[in-house]
Amino acid sequence: MIRAVLFDMDGTVFDSEKIYRKAWLAVFRKLGIEGYYEGSMRVVTGRDHDEIGEYLKSPVGHDFDYEAIWRYKTDVIFEIIEKEGLHLKPGVPEVFDRLHEMGILCALASSTNSGRAEKFLTITGIKGYFDLILTGGCVAHSKPAPDVFLLAAEKLGVTPDECLVAEDSENGVLAGYAAGMRVVFIKDLMDLTDRACACVWKKADTLAELPELVKSLQNS
Repeated sequence: MIRAVLFDMDGTVFDSEKIYRKAWLAVFRKLGIEGYYEGSMRVVTGRDHDEIGEYLKSPVGHDFDYEAIWRYKTDVIFEIIEKEGLHLKPGVPEVFDRLHEMGILCALASSTNSGRAEKFLTITGIKGYFDLILTGGCVAHSKPAPDVFLLAAEKLGVTPDECLVAEDSENGVLAGYAAGMRVVFIKDLMDLTDRACACVWKKADTLAELPELVKSLQNS
């Protein structure tokens, strides 16, 4: 029995990973490590602020001003949004209405920092669709650790096996599986490694397929 669906944010609810990639490319150029860009995207996607900072110490060095770089990246993100807009992924927000009609709780469980998440939710007007919102910094360990999904289940009053996770990233899929939840993978920009593929319960083209997938579990 599924009682809750836990949604990743970037690349799952918002079509924002393309924006982030442009911003990361600008950051890597600014740091003079553009050659690390392609290999780094799988590593940083789904990670929180502090863990990304630790990762960048390897190619850049331990004494760079990470907070200044993070502010620069944030500025680039919102410059792009101002020019190009911030778009929702197919199936949003209708999927939330359909799930709520079925009595299913909807939670946002993201590693994105709370300030940016709040701005994205405000820009698109979808904050009210979520029964719970968890963002970066609310747990000790970000994805691929299962912490944020386990905390979401606890706060919603459901067990992990009563949760379905909707994810687009390698780290998110691994986190959902580690939490003991069924994971639906909706591809955005990246394919999964074989390791992560083995952790996926179902693949879907869009979030609009989630209600039927939930029904299939309710009736099994």
